[in-house]
Amino acid sequence: MSPTVANSVQPLRRLAGLETEYAIRMPASAASPRSHYELYESLIPALRQRIPLADAALDKMGHFLANGGAIWFEMVRLTGEYGLIEGSTPECRGPRQLLAYQRAQDRLFSEAAAGSQSGPFTLLKNCRDSIGNYYGAQENYEFPIASGLRLACWRIGLALLAPLIPLTWMGLLARVLIYIALLLVYIVVSHLAFLLVIPFVRDRATIRRWLIDGILTSQGSPIEGWMETGLNFLALAICTPLALSMYLLLRLTAFVDVRKELTAFLVSRSVIAGAGTLDDGGHFQIAEKASGLNCLTGLGGFIDDRPVYTFGHFLKAALSEVWNLHRRYLRLFRRRQRLQIGLGDSNMAQTAEFLRIGTTMLLLDMLEDGALCDAPRLRNPLMALHTIAADPSLKAAVEMCDGSRCTALELQRWYLAAARRWLAEKPWHEEAHEVIELWEQTLDQLEHDREQAVGRIDWVTKLYLLSQAGTDASAAARKKIDLKYHQLGPDGYYAQLEAAGACALLATAAEIDRASRVPPSGSPASARGRFIREFAGESMAVNWDFVLLRRRFRTEVIDLDHYFRQQPREEAAPK
Repeated sequence: MSPTVANSVQPLRRLAGLETEYAIRMPASAASPRSHYELYESLIPALRQRIPLADAALDKMGHFLANGGAIWFEMVRLTGEYGLIEGSTPECRGPRQLLAYQRAQDRLFSEAAAGSQSGPFTLLKNCRDSIGNYYGAQENYEFPIASGLRLACWRIGLALLAPLIPLTWMGLLARVLIYIALLLVYIVVSHLAFLLVIPFVRDRATIRRWLIDGILTSQGSPIEGWMETGLNFLALAICTPLALSMYLLLRLTAFVDVRKELTAFLVSRSVIAGAGTLDDGGHFQIAEKASGLNCLTGLGGFIDDRPVYTFGHFLKAALSEVWNLHRRYLRLFRRRQRLQIGLGDSNMAQTAEFLRIGTTMLLLDMLEDGALCDAPRLRNPLMALHTIAADPSLKAAVEMCDGSRCTALELQRWYLAAARRWLAEKPWHEEAHEVIELWEQTLDQLEHDREQAVGRIDWVTKLYLLSQAGTDASAAARKKIDLKYHQLGPDGYYAQLEAAGACALLATAAEIDRASRVPPSGSPASARGRFIREFAGESMAVNWDFVLLRRRFRTEVIDLDHYFRQQPREEAAPK
């Protein structure tokens, strides 16, 4: 490798961000049940007291924060009462900066939930609930989607797919009209049915609630649920031609080298970044999401797929709001895109979160620099993932493509050695070397002295707490430990360990406090946060790429990426 190539990529400088879904938990003493959406709505004013907010200009309910991040409500079903609160950090540079903004987000949301005017509630930062539903963490890294011939094929494919977009939108519009027609028919028929049956029944209130009020209050009418299921199936059928075509294009062209060289690392990364969980049989697994993933690549929920590499945001760009569609779709032609990784847990331990982000960023730097090749290849990555996650002893070996067998620790040490060699050719970079040293120290602890990893690695810490409960603890008591470990606020089990000084802290209180108030430097989020803080009291809306300032007779659209590049800015990562 030539010296020019060897020094072309600076370590830990790419933009990165985290998405975290928080489960909602009401106190047992709550006077009356409230839907999760009502709780989300009560959280927003409490959050607005702490930091300026702006409405999100996206096709989902949410707000952007003046520190560059965002908050959303993630519905489970339109007709149900349940959902999740999702937080997105701003785009950051370097694992330490991203760690500080993730911790600031945790604190902001937790304090706002505790201070909700309609009654306090708590949030769980985990990835799997008590009945086996999966949700949780997504990682986003800026990375070239392809190069050379693959990049040309990607751009040509996008151009060829463009005519499918208006056809899909026409179909979705027809679906809305069908929904309105069904709603009107249902209202008319339900009222006629009510008038016909009331002479023959005494409990008219129950009949009215079942026939009429359910469609108006969205509280579980069986007709309403059936209607939503049918309309969702219709939407799936309408979007399938575009979704399938885009998925095939992505599968052939997008992040091919990443999927080839990094999959073994991500699969084995559970040993340092897994949050630990008790499965349905009460057995301990070192990673929460691992057993729920069912494919390597996918659109992330389009057809109940839970992939390691998620491509759903590319499809969303093609189906974005009409006013923004041409802007977002044209951005897909750029070489650098968002690589989204769905394999990873929501971490409570700062060391685990720092390593999850830092090791992945470092290996992506190597890959972009042409310094990561001939990495270990797993014969069956999903089977290997499930095998590793189910083995807290870390002794299980998984099969490689060359017929050999390796443990997760051996795979991690291969990537660690490669990263150390690469950094030796670079100018000294303090944060990158901190990642390397902490990575090696953690692997040594896991292999030789696991107790040293308590308070540093989540699954080890949780396993320790479970062991303290004793072998005679009931399944319910053990599951309570499993879930309450992730509770934000002073009553959470990890929070109690941290308050007692039993956990390693990497982000300082000053860094977290600053991240709670101002956006990260060296990032487009700095421009977004500046506009939110300046125009929060005016009519405006924000998304990741643009700010909309609504004037009396026009709407001004500001491209944040262009605005950011025109401003003088300081470098955020250590030299």
